[in-house]
Formats: sequence, structure tokens, C-alpha cells
Amino acid sequence: MARRHHYRQGLARHVGRQTRPLAFRRVGPHRRDQPARSAARGQVGRALILESAFLRDLERAHRRGVTGGALEFLEANQDARLYLPFVVAGEIASGISMRDRARWEAFLAPYYVLPLTPDVSWQYGRAFRHLRNNRNLIDRNDLWIAATGLAYEMPVVTRNVEHFRRVPGLEVESY
Repeated sequence: MARRHHYRQGLARHVGRQTRPLAFRRVGPHRRDQPARSAARGQVGRALILESAFLRDLERAHRRGVTGGALEFLEANQDARLYLPFVVAGEIASGISMRDRARWEAFLAPYYVLPLTPDVSWQYGRAFRHLRNNRNLIDRNDLWIAATGLAYEMPVVTRNVEHFRRVPGLEVESY
């Protein structure tokens, strides 16, 4: 357990984050061309939304002691501001290893959590209607992640590129 916490702190330093209590790091709606409120703390890189598979791959690579695609992506994007949609924070909280809230908050510490907003809800509805009408639905949590990317105008980083590319207008990056 201590090893993982140490890894999280190292990851926070690796990507230039100050670890602050979760409540102080939430950000409101903004567009990619406008700096996030957190950018004032010296983070000027591009904004990226990470989905849960990325976090699982990152954790797996660390556990096995290998350099995986997720870790290589992070190293190539050291200046990026890393965001998690609210639904990814919920997926992490549901994990068996996250039974303790303090542990969950420590896991989220290197990232900014994007809240559910009316714009995210609207984008979810638009994308859902489009995918349903084309009989091409994706998992609901993934649709929330995509809607968050659309609303905040940020790319979603995933290894499941073809899955997320079904959502029109969503910028997707692979690793």
C-alpha cells in the first residue's frame, strides 16, 4: 500500500502537479482556448481527459515494473493538464481496492476532476441520440466520458479509439 501511495506522489511530480485536497482542485466549465482556473498555478500544457482504461494500464505497467503505452504517453506529455471526468472518479471509487475514501482521494490527487454540468448533460443527450439512431451505442459511462470531452472541448486519451470515435465531434488520442 505504501508503495502505491509513493508512486502516486511521484506521478504527481512527474506531470508537474501540486497535490492538493480534492475539493480545491475541481474546475468549472472552460474551453480549450481559455486557461483552466488551475492553470494559474503554472500548468500551461494542453488539457487531456483520461479515461479509466488509461488509468488501469498505467497501474498495471507500474505493478509489473514495465514501461507501457500509458506511461510512455505521460512522459511524452509531461506538461499536459490531466483531467478525469466525474464518472471516471466514480468508476475508481467502485473498485475493490478503493473501499477507503482517503485512499480514493489520494489516487485522484494528481488529477483534476471535471464535474457534471448542464453542458455535459446536453452533449450526452446529443451523442446518445446520434448513436441510438445509427444503432451504434457505446457503454453509458463511456458516453459520459465522451460528453465531458465534447463539453470541455478536450481530447479523450484512450486505447479504445474506434469505440470513442463513434461519437461525432469528439477528439480522441491513442496511446
